[in-house]
Amino acid sequence: MPKTLVFIVLSLLTSTLALAGQEPLRFFDAHYHFPDDATLEFVGRLRKPGEFFLREGALLLSDYNEDNPEALFSLQQMVSQSIARDRTGMKLYGLCGVSLRSPIAAEQVERCLDLPHMVGVKLHLHGSSSRLSNEACQPRHCPPHIAQGYGETFKKVAEVVASKKGLILIHFVHFTEFLPIAQQGYYVNGTGWEEERKETLFLAQVANENPQARFVIAHGGVGSSLNPANIEWLARQIKQRNVYLETSAIGVHGFGFGLCASKERPFFVFADEEWAPLTDSQECLTNLESPLKSPDSLTIVNSWKTLGLDRVLFGTDGPAPAMELESIQYLLHNPHLNDSEKALILRENARSLFPQK
Repeated sequence: MPKTLVFIVLSLLTSTLALAGQEPLRFFDAHYHFPDDATLEFVGRLRKPGEFFLREGALLLSDYNEDNPEALFSLQQMVSQSIARDRTGMKLYGLCGVSLRSPIAAEQVERCLDLPHMVGVKLHLHGSSSRLSNEACQPRHCPPHIAQGYGETFKKVAEVVASKKGLILIHFVHFTEFLPIAQQGYYVNGTGWEEERKETLFLAQVANENPQARFVIAHGGVGSSLNPANIEWLARQIKQRNVYLETSAIGVHGFGFGLCASKERPFFVFADEEWAPLTDSQECLTNLESPLKSPDSLTIVNSWKTLGLDRVLFGTDGPAPAMELESIQYLLHNPHLNDSEKALILRENARSLFPQK
């Protein structure tokens, strides 16, 4: 690990210890990627993102491979078996990665959910360039590769998950990435708005039709079609309390509105599968609080409160120690949440949602 990165990680850890005292800060991670080559030892390391942080549980996300269902099932079996062998006492659960582009997606989900410890599904709509809505997408908003909607497949997957009383974690498509630079942003004003609302409405309809399933919006919707403004609108459309969101990547490596991050100067970015700091580390640390006082941070928290803080889960989008620490920092330093609200998000909501092992 580069010396600069070590310094940043250690500095972040030191500042957090001042907040958390000498007692471990316990959290449940609702968004943790399980690498294809992971081992039982890797699962055990989930307890050690930092010496004074204790990951008491996690949702482990399997990869997805729409071209090879058997290879995909093997990965899902590996996640299930690793959880079964775990002896750390953590509350570990698996999510079945699947693509809506697969013609047998619902069958794949049903097969996976029959495995021990698998409790739901991860849909990466952006990664697979997939929309939910079956309504036509205007060419000026949707390039050809995301023009088709996969709503009927999504409905079938949701019915399977509901029959198992499971959950669906969804990373929605980012319409803003396909717009001219001048129109891009975390909030779309005018152009593209109608497409985002179609996705939001479709989720509300399917959630209302499947009250036994729980739907979790990945990354709090930031940057995607389920952005904070749409989450507030969504909260008024849903009839059941079965829609949640999780906080991963907000305030991290320029994705959201957190630690010294901006679209012009992201704190961390992916570079050849390693984390590379793009700004002066000391400057980032001395300005730790200023991004959290911005209206954008308040807007995000207000969208959480509109949905209900009892339906907000904490996630890190790991594995990556720097990113995990930043995610914790974002929540701990957030001036728009009190201590009891932070505890709800960090662990209490997950404790209520998942049964004790």
